[in-house]
Amino acid sequence: MTVHVPAFKAGPAPRRVRPARSATLATLLTLALGLATSFGLVGIRERAHMLDGTVTIDNRPGTGFTIAVALPLHAIRQGDVLS
Repeated sequence: MTVHVPAFKAGPAPRRVRPARSATLATLLTLALGLATSFGLVGIRERAHMLDGTVTIDNRPGTGFTIAVALPLHAIRQGDVLS
């Protein structure tokens, strides 16, 4: 299952995104330094990774910001909920 959520305005400036397996370390470092007020995209990536899914983030000038979350059917059928 894939969900696309396009934005109606330009998203943040393009940047290199770290692989999902390093997201947990990035989150811990951000929290340890007191820089985070929310988990944002890192949290979305971590939750998708826990369900064997993937997150693709696309930001092209003039077209907005798109996030695609792909989850395997077994994760959806089991009703796994991550909060």
